[in-house]
Amino acid sequence: MHTAPLPVSRPSATAAKAFDAEAAYEYASSLLLRPTEVNPPGWRVDWADGPWPVTVRTRGRRIALGGDRGDPLLRAAGRILFLTFAVTAVRFDPAAGLAATPDNPVPHRKQTPFTMRRPIPSGGSMYPTEAYLLLADRSEVLHYDPYRHELVDLGRPLPAVLNGTTLLNGTTLPDGPPAAVLVLTYRFWKNAYKYGEFACRLGPVDAGVALGRALRLAVAGFGPVAVPADFDDEAVNACIGIDGTDETTYAVLTLGAGVAPGTDRRPRTAADAARAAEPAVLERSGRITRLARFDAMQAAMRARPG
Repeated sequence: MHTAPLPVSRPSATAAKAFDAEAAYEYASSLLLRPTEVNPPGWRVDWADGPWPVTVRTRGRRIALGGDRGDPLLRAAGRILFLTFAVTAVRFDPAAGLAATPDNPVPHRKQTPFTMRRPIPSGGSMYPTEAYLLLADRSEVLHYDPYRHELVDLGRPLPAVLNGTTLLNGTTLPDGPPAAVLVLTYRFWKNAYKYGEFACRLGPVDAGVALGRALRLAVAGFGPVAVPADFDDEAVNACIGIDGTDETTYAVLTLGAGVAPGTDRRPRTAADAARAAEPAVLERSGRITRLARFDAMQAAMRARPG
């Protein structure tokens, strides 16, 4: 593993212009009906320059999950995260075979016969969905590390996204402000380096499977839960420190109502925030390619009516 961030080369480009309704429909139809034609001629996968199997962050305060002791809220949230996103198995393929890409049906050989697997299915075992946990009473923004089953403190202040106003664009939750919010994002390059434009179809499918699993577990662990559809993408993205270009929020799940009973946690102080420096993200890929139509579709999905 590299010990320092690599320079990432991206073709210079202005912000993607969102598709109009007709262009978005045509693009979505091509992903469904003509998947082998969505990538440009000559598209090839650079297997040696793929991203890490999990998001790698340096530094940052870490919170270990698991066990029957400790904070009840974190125990319940940890169960959801472990049974949905954690690396829980390793698949061994002695032939090191790799499934075909849409435009190249010939199997390739990987550099390793080992593949990390998780509890949910994922197209090509790519697992591009990331999980973030927002804790209301401590004003903490945390990222889930599926390899270590830990939460990483992002050292970011938590704005008023949990009060049922900013997050839901003015819609109030029936059970009041949630105890926590689980945010699911799509890390684009995790899929796009292998599938190109076709990743625009695979990513939502992966996120939907992850959301369905997390929702069933959340009902068992928290009782009142909600999946708001009209959340503010930009507000949530800003909260967790992503800009929507390489990763964006796809789903939000509110957990419980108010502070979980039985907790003895205290509100986070300014000193706590100062000690939790924002961790850096390491990227293995030396070149991340921009996909014009993919970017335009993502911009269209984030656009809000005038």
